[in-house]
Amino acid sequence: MWLSAKLMELLQEYKLGDPKQEDKNSNPWVKFDGIFKDDPLFDDFVENMAVNGAK
Repeated sequence: MWLSAKLMELLQEYKLGDPKQEDKNSNPWVKFDGIFKDDPLFDDFVENMAVNGAK
């Protein structure tokens, strides 16, 4: 715990920012991560895409 706090302190001191935040900003698709996690039909959709994509 102490090490991660010290690392964050050093990153902020050298204006490197939060590496977790940079990961989120580096890919525009990240904002859609998990939008189908509670959708009961999504697994069926993925299975149908796999079957139809193989044709």
